[in-house]
Amino acid sequence: MTASLIILHPLELKLLCVLHPKFACWMFPGGHIEPAESPDQAALREVAEEVGLVVRLCDMSALPVWDDGSNRRLPQPLAIIQEVVHNSDVNVKFIDFVFVGIAEGNHCTLNAEVKKAAWCDISEIAELNTAYPIYALAVKVFDDIAVIRSRMGI
Repeated sequence: MTASLIILHPLELKLLCVLHPKFACWMFPGGHIEPAESPDQAALREVAEEVGLVVRLCDMSALPVWDDGSNRRLPQPLAIIQEVVHNSDVNVKFIDFVFVGIAEGNHCTLNAEVKKAAWCDISEIAELNTAYPIYALAVKVFDDIAVIRSRMGI
């Protein structure tokens, strides 16, 4: 299982995309969920590791938040997607929890794994070599920007 994060620029209508080194296409940052890690924690950790950003997650649920110490409601992702990655002669299936958040800053510090990152508007994302469904998810986020900002108190 993996978790990824659609990151909104703090001041502009742009999303952060990274060039994935293994698949040679543009995606949203993210990676594998570690044991004992929730999907939202994994998404935030992966973003910090890959691009050095601190991000505030948007909980896409209208349900109340609860935490009694041992049970808590996790932030709801925008989507949960099954993806098939073609790697040599093997097809690998991933379940990806796709979250949305707003970056607290806009300066990225890329780790060795990520060679390129760019803040992109929707027309720029349309021009990138992306994996499916990156463009469709970007359109959804831009269409729902008012709802996302409202849920985050912005």
